[in-house]
Amino acid sequence: FNPMIAAAGRVTIAEVENLYEAGELDPNSIHTPSIYVQSLIEGNQEKRIERLTVRS
Repeated sequence: FNPMIAAAGRVTIAEVENLYEAGELDPNSIHTPSIYVQSLIEGNQEKRIERLTVRS
């Protein structure tokens, strides 16, 4: 779904948790090609929708 929406928009801003050099990631793990992304934001804030759960 992400590549279709990125292609349809005029500007795409991607929020990333980590920045990597070109070639460090497996191409199959990339959802939106860089050709569609005009800007990056490195997200360092806590994500409220994600909750850490551990067994006791």
